[in-house]
Amino acid sequence: MAQTSRAVAENVAWLNKSQGEIRARLNDVQGKPLSNDDLRDLRQLQERYDDPYRKLGLGGSPPPIANESPRTYNRRCLGGMIGEVAAVSKRVAYHQRRDLTKDEAELVSLARSDLYGLSANAITNFRQQAVEAIGRLAADKSVGDFADPSRPRVVEKRGAGGHIERETFGDSAHFMEPFRQSPSLCVVGGLLSKMAADPGAFAARMATTPRQPPPPPPQLGPQPTLSAMLRDIVQDAVAAALPARGSRRKQ
Repeated sequence: MAQTSRAVAENVAWLNKSQGEIRARLNDVQGKPLSNDDLRDLRQLQERYDDPYRKLGLGGSPPPIANESPRTYNRRCLGGMIGEVAAVSKRVAYHQRRDLTKDEAELVSLARSDLYGLSANAITNFRQQAVEAIGRLAADKSVGDFADPSRPRVVEKRGAGGHIERETFGDSAHFMEPFRQSPSLCVVGGLLSKMAADPGAFAARMATTPRQPPPPPPQLGPQPTLSAMLRDIVQDAVAAALPARGSRRKQ
């Protein structure tokens, strides 16, 4: 019964959100044409949402559609960003076998709300909350790919010299899976696990560990020269041919 009530509440929230979006779209289509200030505001909003969308792996903020006002575009971008953050948070929590945090639960609930009827101050506060949540997800090295947290996530950033640096984030258990399946790689897997847990301590231990000298090469006896080998071959051939000739003469 509780699940049925929750499903009904979610459906009602989705209908209210859809109706708010439809009303806002109708107002834009039936309203006055966009002014130069409106076009400038649309451009600024698109640039403001571009970085959070890229951090979520979405390639950038969506462009405005025809006759869309800055007010509607602002709420549409925010709704898409909050919806994606809520979906990623639920996937990460499920992969890490934990419950949603308070902030994550608020974003999941907000993703089902009608943002088109909210004031400008409320939209600004919710946008700041969503941007902070995206920053935490992007900076968390234990979080893998946003679409599938069981896979690693490669983060690219530009170094001081202008070159591209790549860093792999995600659960170390994913990287150790091939070593668990192959017993012959257990030793290598253990070393990699220690290195991933604390790279600095692992490097210091390897630097202070004395290296064993290589084993001495095997001692070989005196080797015959090429001339001696040829002489032995000729002597063996002559010795094998002489008895055969003597046996023919006796017959």
